[in-house]
Amino acid sequence: MRIRFEGCSDDLACWTAANGAGDEHDDCGKGTLRAFRVEAPDGGALLVFLQYAPAPASECWMVGYAPDTEGAGIPAGWSLTPGADGYTAQLDLEVPDGTTVTRVLPKGEG
Repeated sequence: MRIRFEGCSDDLACWTAANGAGDEHDDCGKGTLRAFRVEAPDGGALLVFLQYAPAPASECWMVGYAPDTEGAGIPAGWSLTPGADGYTAQLDLEVPDGTTVTRVLPKGEG
């Protein structure tokens, strides 16, 4: 299953999956760091981060990733493909079917 992470406009951190699932987080243009936990049914996981970039890369989105835990690395069988479209970096993940995405930052918001 393919999942794409990217910025939309100056305030929406978005993810969409090939199966039609997806979500967006709006911070009203504050430039908040957003993080999503991507977890496969077998427990393999990765964190994906999005932020509307501060100067000197103003008016562009940054997208990055990190292992879920120290020493974990990228789960076996997953592929990551970076890209860009206009003002946003993109990250496409090829992950097992049944993989879930949960926003973990910022906490306590809708």
